[in-house]
Amino acid sequence: MRKILVIEDDLSILDNLALLLQIEGYKVLTAINGKLGIELAYQDKPDLILCDVTMPEINGYGVIEALSSDTRMVNIPFIFMTAKCSGEDIRAGMQLGADDYITKPFLLQDLLAAIETRLAKRERLRQSGYAELERLCESLAHTLPYQLNSPLTGILGATDLLRDLGDEDLDIVEIHDLVSIISTSAGQLKQFNQRLLSYVSLKILKIHPIHLKRDEQDLSLAMIQPSIDQLAMDYAAMHRRSADLRLDLQNGYIAVSDYWLHLLVTELLDNAFKFSPMGTPVYLSCDFSRAGVCSIGLMNLNQVSDANGTEPAPLFCRADHFRDGLGGAGIGLAIVTAILEYHGGTLDYTCQNRQTCVTVTLPALSPQEVELNDADANCVSDRRSLTGSQSF
Repeated sequence: MRKILVIEDDLSILDNLALLLQIEGYKVLTAINGKLGIELAYQDKPDLILCDVTMPEINGYGVIEALSSDTRMVNIPFIFMTAKCSGEDIRAGMQLGADDYITKPFLLQDLLAAIETRLAKRERLRQSGYAELERLCESLAHTLPYQLNSPLTGILGATDLLRDLGDEDLDIVEIHDLVSIISTSAGQLKQFNQRLLSYVSLKILKIHPIHLKRDEQDLSLAMIQPSIDQLAMDYAAMHRRSADLRLDLQNGYIAVSDYWLHLLVTELLDNAFKFSPMGTPVYLSCDFSRAGVCSIGLMNLNQVSDANGTEPAPLFCRADHFRDGLGGAGIGLAIVTAILEYHGGTLDYTCQNRQTCVTVTLPALSPQEVELNDADANCVSDRRSLTGSQSF
């Protein structure tokens, strides 16, 4: 039996709602104030919360703020009940995580329709999450053995030699070489672990959409451009390609946090430097010429690997990688596609005449939209500080 938590400070409304919902086949939990409602939500984990907005001590906004900040509670559908429902009120509630608003007085069939809609959506998300978890587990099962065993083989082989031969049979140069193998292999493991955690985090966010507003603030490239410059230069230096890097970054507002943007750019650069010959240019650009779109482009020449002119297919030019997911593509492309999928972006690529061009798009905001978002954030902040003194 599905459980509904009703939080309402008017006892007559609370009792009537509880009775009607019980008749409809729901198990009903009731709370006469916001504080008790929060306690019951944690104690009984309801399938849906129906909450009044105007209440003493802790109002409806305070209830949803307390619950939405906890990953265990964030996916519970939340419906507000209020006597007045302005656009400002709806926007404030939605930004805090509310799923719907019901204006008092309301008809029972309207309330039941809203409840069933939200419960059905939650069930669809749950089933989709199970399928996504299965795909994630399958991908990890394919990629983990190789990605872990390869560096571990280097570490174990070098340590076995150090243990079996000892100082008497190895000179200082040989010892140094073995230690370098261990260090390099350990670094590969660390890097893979960090990238794997990022990939899994993105997949979990898709399955379990945790609110990460603090980490996903809209940032201007004017603010983060120096860090992107430095990131690109650091990566070029690591590949000994500083002289090959060409940057052309326009200013603009991008609706992605610097963490995910840096990870995206890192993977694109890693692919470009890895599959292009030394001494050839690698172009990284950022363009805002299309309204609402930030286009990040990367262009490089492909590497020729032998005297016959055979070139290895760059990561983005292997069609099977897009079909096989993490197991076939390698974790770099999996991270790129997961970042774009999570943020509503796209990926396009061309590989011809030894030249690879990769273009990704991400949502962009105009300065006016940024100002509006800032105003909305201030509105939500004001709402959070209010108690039951509002009149609706």
